[in-house]
Order: sequence, then C-alpha cells, then structure tokens
Amino acid sequence: MLRRDDTPAAPKGAEKKKLTASERAVFDEALARGEAARKSAESGLVELGQWLFAQVFGGDSSAVIDSRDDNALWAALVEAADGPRLRLTPALLESALLCAVYDKRLNSDGWRAIDFTRKAMLLRLRDEKLMRSAAQHLLATNLSIASTGEYVRELLRANGEEIQTRVTLRRVGTQVARLTDRLVGEEFNDRLDEVIADADDDERRAALAQVERAQDALGALKKKLSGRAPRKTPRKKPKRRR
Repeated sequence: MLRRDDTPAAPKGAEKKKLTASERAVFDEALARGEAARKSAESGLVELGQWLFAQVFGGDSSAVIDSRDDNALWAALVEAADGPRLRLTPALLESALLCAVYDKRLNSDGWRAIDFTRKAMLLRLRDEKLMRSAAQHLLATNLSIASTGEYVRELLRANGEEIQTRVTLRRVGTQVARLTDRLVGEEFNDRLDEVIADADDDERRAALAQVERAQDALGALKKKLSGRAPRKTPRKKPKRRR
C-alpha cells in the first residue's frame, strides 16, 4: 500500500541467530500486530473509495473511468490531497476510488478476494479482462508485493505497452532530498565510518563505483535543470480503456 523507499536491511548474520522462546513470542506478536495494522489501514482506504464512488460520482463507473478529471468536486479533492487537510497522496486517493469502481465493474470473486495493495498495483493494467485473469493468478500464487510489481510489468511488456516512469520536478526534488538528508546525517556517517573501516578492498571499489555512477547522474541532472531545455511536443495521453 505504501511506497518503501528506505526499507530497513536485516543485520548481518541475523538469519543465523536462533530466537529464544521469549523472543519468539515477541516476534509472533509483532507479526500479528503488523498484520492487524495493515488490515486496518487497507480497510479504511476501501471504505473511503466506496464512499467517494457513491458520493462524488453517484456510483457511475463510466464517469470515473472516462471523465473523472472533468468532475469539479473530484478535481478539488485531488488538489487538496497531500495537504494539511487531506494527508493522502493524489495517487492513493485515486487508487482508493478506482479499486471501488472495479469491484463493481469486474464482478469477479478473484478480484474482490485480493487485498487493496495488490488491487492498486493491478490498476496499471487498465484492461478489464487482463485485470480479472491477473487477480486470479495472484489469488492462486500469493505473490509478494515485489513479485506482484514484476508480474504486472511483465504483463504490460507482453501486451506491447511502453512502461513509463512518472516524472515531475517535485518528485525529483523529493527523491534527491531524501537521499541527501540520509547521507548528511550524523548517525549515518558515524556508522558509515565503522563499515568502511571493516570493509575489504573489493567492497570499497564496488561502493565507490556506484557513488561515481550517482555523481555522473546528478551532474547530468544539474546540467538539465540549469539550462533551458527546448519544449517538446507533449505526447497524447493514451485513451483510458474500460
């Protein structure tokens, strides 16, 4: 459901340590509490989507799929998203709405049975027949979130669709800021000094190569932002498929 840009890494050797009975009890309870929190969060988004579908669009799925951007109330909500009064991103708000719409349009037990997070990932497929079959596949295989993402990309490639990354300058700035904030942190650098001291030459060279690669990418980005790039003719957005 949420993007995980900074997934915590397991400590080295953690998988080799056997948990004590008391640690296992805490571990099991943490898993149970985490799953309960996930279900609660997803349940709230499902209810929100259903409410938006009914109250903003009158339960008209065609109005959502074909012309939601023309709905003044929806446009106002999207504009308010990720602000002080609505701390949901526009993408998450739209996913909540579209999942509710396709619960009705697909009329598929397989689709209804999968969780909100995976439904939101399948929205990229847009083709309803493909979404139904993909939902059945997820239900049968119980793919992880990461595997579901790759599965969706494979389906898109197989159907001849160009996979595009959503790019905005705000998004670029946010991603760079996240990386910068982490790299300049005192705690991070103290730990980094320890890691570098323990690393062998091969590890250092590999890390340095990636830093130099990032440096080249940031240099190219800076050059683009500093200049005035010629305007390109905007691509026509593909017509949304029912």
